[in-house]
Parts: sequence; C-alpha cells; structure tokens
Amino acid sequence: MMLFSNDWACDAIGMAFMAGLLITIVNWLALLIQAGYRRLFPAQSTRRFWGITQQLVLLLFLTAGSVLYAHELIPDVNISCFEAAFNMDPPPEISDLYADLHYAGGPEDLVFVMKFHAPRETIQKLIAHRGMSKNTDLEDVFSLEDWQNFWEAFMGIAFDYEPSWKIVPPIKHPEIYGYFIDNGHDKPYGADLMWDPDTEQTYVVYTNG
Repeated sequence: MMLFSNDWACDAIGMAFMAGLLITIVNWLALLIQAGYRRLFPAQSTRRFWGITQQLVLLLFLTAGSVLYAHELIPDVNISCFEAAFNMDPPPEISDLYADLHYAGGPEDLVFVMKFHAPRETIQKLIAHRGMSKNTDLEDVFSLEDWQNFWEAFMGIAFDYEPSWKIVPPIKHPEIYGYFIDNGHDKPYGADLMWDPDTEQTYVVYTNG
C-alpha cells in the first residue's frame, strides 16, 4: 500500500515528479506541434511558435494539476492510514476520521497518529478483525501516571513528530488495545488503540520499522 506522508518534503517530491512527467509529455507534444506548424506556416518565425508553446505548457500544467486533485488521484491519507492500521476499509459507522503520517528514518519506516469517533460495536469489530488484545502495559501506566505522562507514553515516538497532538483532553476511563507483528522477514509493525466509552473518541498510534 502506498502511503503519502504529511511531511513537506514528501509533498515536494511528489509534485516535482508530476511536474517532470508533465513537462516531458508537453515537450514531446511541442515537437509534434512544431513540425506541423512549420509545414503549415514555413515563413513564420519560430519565436512566435515557442511563445504559443509556453502558454500551452502553462495551461496544460494547471489543467492537469486541477484534474489530479479534483479526481483524488493522490490517495486520501486518512483512508490509507486506516487501511494500514486495520487491514480494512473504514466502516460507515466511523466519523471524523483524521490522520497525520510522517516518515521516521529509513525506507518505509513510518509513524502515524489517527483519530475518529466510533461506537463500541465498531471498535469491537476492529479489534477482532486485527487481532488486537488488551495493552496491559499502557493500562498500568495510566493507573500510575497523570494524564499527560500517560498520553506521552501512549503516543511513543509519534509524540515528537506532530506538535498539535501533544495535548488532548483527558479520558477518564480509556479502553486500550494493541497488536505487534514481527515475522522475522518484513519490518515489524503494530498499533495501539485507545477508546473513550463516554465520548466514543478513538486514538490510534501506528508504527512500522
């Protein structure tokens, strides 16, 4: 699954790749147009031709960029993160889905934080589908620490990547689940889920690598 990071560098790389592809295509088309232009208007200056071509390049670039975003050819990071964490599409009962994805070092090393609202029945389906179990380690931290220290422990490495997630409203009685997979071949990955039974607010922290 292709995941696009929220990091500015990844956005720049993606846009540079698309720009290079568009320029290559437009240059190829320009050569074809130039051949036809010279055949139809052999006495005309090529300067006028290149002026027209530059306008076409700009028009095509803006049009292609608009089409890309209008048709969502760039994957929705929120849905992609949900699919990565739970190996399924977001159920219709989920609302307010939002994720922040960041690369965390080497190739394919990534971490993301995600939040959404979901009723208990949906949380139970997610837990069962992904094979999650109670995270007793984090439950112990919650029982011993104040909320902010617990939240920092829950976030783990993600706490340093996204400043806007550093402070969230406390949860009185969180239910905490998690899974971790290390088959010895691929990079280990896993996720922790915290659900608030009072508000149905859900937080997920996912790491890969």
